[in-house]
Amino acid sequence: MPRNVKPKGEDRDEAKYQAYRQYWGQLPKHMATGAYVQVIAMVEHIIMDRLWSYMVNVRSLNGEEVSKLDFGKLIKKWKELDTDPIKDRDFEHLQDAVDNWRKHGRNVGIHDGLKSLPGDMLKPFSVTKDENRKAAEEAVMLAHALRRWLDRVKYSVEKKEGKTLPNSRFK
Repeated sequence: MPRNVKPKGEDRDEAKYQAYRQYWGQLPKHMATGAYVQVIAMVEHIIMDRLWSYMVNVRSLNGEEVSKLDFGKLIKKWKELDTDPIKDRDFEHLQDAVDNWRKHGRNVGIHDGLKSLPGDMLKPFSVTKDENRKAAEEAVMLAHALRRWLDRVKYSVEKKEGKTLPNSRFK
């Protein structure tokens, strides 16, 4: 399908599913080759898309408005919508875990590689690479936890309201 043609309905869902398969398929390869910044960026996109989908499909928010939120504001909105901690087998408070990763792991991984004041020494590359590896590993865990939570939400909504939601599976 040409890039400028937007698929409709089931074709759109299939196209999105295939895109997620490609993303998830690339993550282990990038981890194995040490492309940790790439993993961090890809998982950020996955998390943002899943939160947008949740806010529009489950919380019935305006898609145009939600899609304009940056990562920090999107997480803030999520925390406003879901004030109780979302517990997962890996995280006691998923919303805070995602936000902390954004502030520390993601921001350090994406922005701090060559950051220093004029005349100051850079962190050794081995330290930066290790920080990025840890941030990438946490990112993948968070994306899996978010997927598990969205699967539970989807099941609950469909069971209670009889409403069919798009599939949240993206691996």
